Amino acid sequence: MQRRHFLTGLGIMLGLTATSRAAWAGEAPKEIIEELYQLSAAKKGEWQSMFLQPAVRNRTFSKALLRAWAAADAGNRPGESGWLDFDIMSSSQDPSVNGLRVTVASEAATKITVRAIFRVEPNPKARMDQVLYDFILEGEEWRLDEVRGNPGADQWSLRKLTREAAAFKR
Repeated sequence: MQRRHFLTGLGIMLGLTATSRAAWAGEAPKEIIEELYQLSAAKKGEWQSMFLQPAVRNRTFSKALLRAWAAADAGNRPGESGWLDFDIMSSSQDPSVNGLRVTVASEAATKITVRAIFRVEPNPKARMDQVLYDFILEGEEWRLDEVRGNPGADQWSLRKLTREAAAFKR
């Protein structure tokens, strides 16, 4: 029984990894973000942020953002939950995305910002949250170089979070 569960889980993981690697080859940033949200919500009732999977980060992040994430991870001790204490795609600790709208917020020759707007609560009257994804052109591929959420007083930045985690002495 355990072997069957292991093999099923391995198959799902390999399927997501293969999908993740090939899914946005040549796609525009807006479509990449839409696909990542779809993959994250693929299991009904269970949200799994694709950015927690190293293969997805390697395929999606810019070289600089990959280095920043690795530097932040370097300070983790075995058994530690890690430096990132919330889901960046849903900008929450209880991941849920309702009423998702993905748009291009700004576009230039080598940089595109994609905006994801959604409610964390299923209530249609709940407050809308947003996450901004800044893509840069690396070679001939669009790569994610920054993620920002909650514009305003509660704004966070993935770059800032990685710098703080890398600087923190454990």
